[in-house]
Amino acid sequence: MENNKNSDIKKKAKNKNNPAKKNSFRRTIIIGIVLFVIDFMILFIFFNIYCVKYPYIYNEEFGMVRITRYIGKGEKIVIPEYIRDMSVYDLKKELFSGHKELVDVTLPSTLSAIGDYVFDGCTGIEMINIPDSVVYIGEYAFHRCEKIKNIRIPESVSKIGEYAFSECQSLEMVEILSANVYLSRGAFDMCNNLKQVILTEGIENLYANTFLSCTALEEIKIPSSVISIGWACFTGCTNLSDLIIPDSVKEISDDAFHGCRGLKNIVISNNLEEIRSGVFAECEGLTSILIPESVIFIRSEAFKNCTSLKSISILSSVQEISYDAFEGCDNLTIHCYKDTYAEQYAIDRGIPYIIITE
Repeated sequence: MENNKNSDIKKKAKNKNNPAKKNSFRRTIIIGIVLFVIDFMILFIFFNIYCVKYPYIYNEEFGMVRITRYIGKGEKIVIPEYIRDMSVYDLKKELFSGHKELVDVTLPSTLSAIGDYVFDGCTGIEMINIPDSVVYIGEYAFHRCEKIKNIRIPESVSKIGEYAFSECQSLEMVEILSANVYLSRGAFDMCNNLKQVILTEGIENLYANTFLSCTALEEIKIPSSVISIGWACFTGCTNLSDLIIPDSVKEISDDAFHGCRGLKNIVISNNLEEIRSGVFAECEGLTSILIPESVIFIRSEAFKNCTSLKSISILSSVQEISYDAFEGCDNLTIHCYKDTYAEQYAIDRGIPYIIITE
């Protein structure tokens, strides 16, 4: 019995020290490692080939594709119309945000929505063509795309989100072909080189600070479909020289044209009842103006610091003028009818006036 135990121990020791078995075990380990590396390389190569073609992560929604993440690199990208036979219809929020290396971007003709912040801070993009299929352009979608020079908004677009193209410093021309577009506040805020804006008939509202501080803007034709002009819509447009506010406009909010220092000629809508606070304040180039017969109220600081304003005609319809409406207009003479509110206002404020006799 004891001899058998000793024999087993010797066999185990012999097997343990058997070089052939040791080598066989090592070969198995090495083969396993090699196969793992080969599999990994195959997967890596496949992944890279796939990413070259489709450098995106996406979701399938109702038989269509929504791109949710960009994992590529390089200056040029072409977003495909179809992935796995499904149309690409949406770009998720912040998809390309901060990719400063992007220069050339091609959007697919199947696209219906450009999400919020999608190209925010893509300072290298020089040109973008928005397809005729796009319905929605999100908030800050192209914010700080500093090299884009021209933008064409197709007829299909129904909404441009807040600050969508704000601070596009090289933007010179905007053409909005959509008649039913909702132009949200700040859409082109602080586009300092914007010189030309073409708006299509059908647009009804220009919202708050849409063109604020567009200092290069020289002329804009407000469509006869526009009903209201929002707060500070054109504030700081210092090169705007001529302006016709069509009779369709019934409301102009506070400070709408505040600081338009180059404004020399202006025609005000005949359906405007109120000139609100600061609307034409600091329009230093304005020399004369006719207040239409529809106007009843002239509010606080409406023409404050219009230092070149020499003549203003106020008709008998006006029933109230704020005490500081013409503050800083030191060269002003009021033209008005006898025995009207405007005449009494001029007397009370010590402003020179001339009675209209015609």
